[in-house]
Amino acid sequence: MPRSSAQTDYSRIVSTVELLSRQLTQIQSKKRVDPVRSIGAVRLETTLSAYAKHVRRMRSNAREHLPADLFGDPAFDMLLDLFIAREENYKLSISSVVTAGHTPPTTGLRWLAKIEKYGLVIREPDPFDARRSYIILNESGHSMIKEWLSRHVSVPEEER
Repeated sequence: MPRSSAQTDYSRIVSTVELLSRQLTQIQSKKRVDPVRSIGAVRLETTLSAYAKHVRRMRSNAREHLPADLFGDPAFDMLLDLFIAREENYKLSISSVVTAGHTPPTTGLRWLAKIEKYGLVIREPDPFDARRSYIILNESGHSMIKEWLSRHVSVPEEER
């Protein structure tokens, strides 16, 4: 009895997935893994963006294990998110920045205003939606966060 078209397609897909899986395994076994720097007991990738993400995860994890009101400085979390966004070439809307602070929206907006007052960020209007603006870490803010992160992680100069 001849195979149906669906059975043939399914068999071809399964064969292709198996082949790709074998090839991926071969590639991974041959691939050179970039060295990971070790700082204390914490293993970090060698980019400042990766380190900033690590710090953000640590703070988020701490909120799960300790009283949340002990982490009352939303500006730090906002600045970390803005740094990561700039390093990875994407923009954050005001609401995204405020959310990063883990506070009610009005509190987050007040902290964002404080960050703006210090001249660390700029607002950029969304060219497609007049109701939305982006917050971008400016050169001064980026340099400050980069300097702070650089003091806490050993990153080769060419990667900074």
